[in-house]
Amino acid sequence: LSTALEVAAAQSDARVYRVVAALAERTIDSSDGDDGDERAAVAPLELSVRAFQRVRQLRREQPQAWRDHALALLRRGRSDDVQLGVRLLRRVVFGVWESRHAEIQLVAAGELARVQPSSRLFQPTPADLRAVIRWDIDDADVELSVRSPSGWARGLVRNVPGGGWLSRNMTCGLGPQELVVPRALRGEYQIFVRLHQRTGKTKARYVTVQAHISTDWCRGDSEDEKCVTVFLPIEPQRDVQKATHVATVTF
Repeated sequence: LSTALEVAAAQSDARVYRVVAALAERTIDSSDGDDGDERAAVAPLELSVRAFQRVRQLRREQPQAWRDHALALLRRGRSDDVQLGVRLLRRVVFGVWESRHAEIQLVAAGELARVQPSSRLFQPTPADLRAVIRWDIDDADVELSVRSPSGWARGLVRNVPGGGWLSRNMTCGLGPQELVVPRALRGEYQIFVRLHQRTGKTKARYVTVQAHISTDWCRGDSEDEKCVTVFLPIEPQRDVQKATHVATVTF
């Protein structure tokens, strides 16, 4: 990971920094949670913060860069990290961005409310299940979908059968797209991602998609989160890729 960060620095390539950060966060979440693992997670966490900080410096016009850096800081959790993370999230919520980034403010507002539950501006939305994805290529169209015990929510269908919703599918940009299920039904929720081909400006062979999946979202100590990273191959001869399974959550 350190070598990859050096390569990104040499190329000043925001996408390489994003891939490094995604791999670092996957390394953190692969630990078992004992003391040794916590110490081992420090280095990848530092790399994640540094990588996303550099992305923000390179891509200040992209609200995703501000949000990603903010969330990395909040995850590291130092006192000054929390203060800066809140400021960066507020920039996403109240900033003026291109229309293609519409509704990122709503996702960031929920994350800001989680950090500042006593805020008068935003109220947290506790949920049995929350999933949010982001990806690393600006011209890619990645779609989040879910199969609940009552049926599918995907494409233009944003209401989850049995309760819940999907945020707007950003057909260009870097995400995020969010799934929220305030009260889950008994059974399985299967989460998928799918690549729609809008990658004409890149020579990359794959899109790196990172999914953060939480249960008991905004419910204090009972909240649990895991990070899943998947690599979707870019196949120019196909307009739409097959859906890739990310996770199954059972209630």
